[in-house]
Formats: sequence, C-alpha cells, structure tokens
Amino acid sequence: MMRILGEEIDPKANIRAAYLAHRVLWGVLLISILLDFFTTLQFMLRDGVQHEGNAVVRWLVQVLGVVPGILVGKLLQLIAVLGLTALSYRMAPAVVIVVVFSNCLAVLMNLY
Repeated sequence: MMRILGEEIDPKANIRAAYLAHRVLWGVLLISILLDFFTTLQFMLRDGVQHEGNAVVRWLVQVLGVVPGILVGKLLQLIAVLGLTALSYRMAPAVVIVVVFSNCLAVLMNLY
C-alpha cells in the first residue's frame, strides 16, 4: 500500500484487477508489442538506426545493440503501462488502448 494525495493505493491489487477485468486488452497489448519489436528490428536492419523516430530507442540501440536496445525499449513501454495501471486500474483500458494504437502506427511506419 502507498498513499498519494491522501488516497490509499494498492499497486498490486490495481494491476491484478485491471488484468482480470481486461484480459483481452492485455493480450492485444502484448501482440502489438511483439509486432512492433519485430517490425522495428526488420526496419533497422534494412534502413539503419539513424532513421528511428524514437530518440530513446535510437539511443538504446546505439548503446546496447539492435536487439537488446529494441527489447529494452519495449520493456520500458510495458513498465510504463504497468506503472500507470498500478496507480489506478480504472485508467488501464485507456492507457492500454493508447499504447496499442501507438504500436500499430509504429508497425505501419516500420513496414512502409
């Protein structure tokens, strides 16, 4: 339990409740993360790291290498979603949908 602005928050309970209430959305999120990972990998191997639009991912790839850099970038994305969900499970559907939409746009940009 933690207290933020006078309100008791149970991060584990929030994540669990959000997962149980929205399993399909979490599955779609994981699929979109995998698709973005593989299309980003293909894009970078084909066109080079310098064309990556996300400055954090570009830096991670330059420092860690292509596969580890993309993987860490995707893990950071998942951690951000989990962090926001931990604060409020009611926000989970909106956060997940925004990230899925973002990943879908990234997949399209990576392919074309």
